Amino acid sequence: MWLRADGWGYAMTEGGPVRANGPEALSLLSAGTEAVEVFRTANSDMMFGYARSGTVLCRFEPGREYEREGADPDLLVPAMEHAGLAVSRPDGPEAEAADAARDPETGVLSLLETHFGISPSSREVREGKLLCAVRPA
Repeated sequence: MWLRADGWGYAMTEGGPVRANGPEALSLLSAGTEAVEVFRTANSDMMFGYARSGTVLCRFEPGREYEREGADPDLLVPAMEHAGLAVSRPDGPEAEAADAARDPETGVLSLLETHFGISPSSREVREGKLLCAVRPA
């Protein structure tokens, strides 16, 4: 399902991203604009990505957000820290307990709200204008 709310376009699918083929789809979606990718599969695999003008700038798996990739993987580090995401690999004897106490999924949602201003309400999701798009194979 595609919808637009408050100037943002959203793609919502069940079970995973639109064409689960890595950063290529995110790059295409961001041509001439910005795109944010967040997906969670039925297996609880999750991914976050941010691209601008066809370039994936930062992409990571929540829970392993210290392993970022992209053209500028550290671009969002201050916002990620503010959202409670681990920007460096936990280390030391307390690391396992601290890592278990974190909730990276909530951290990503916080990042979407605080840095990008993205927080679609349930009304927007239910009643938003649906858009259609065809992507050549």
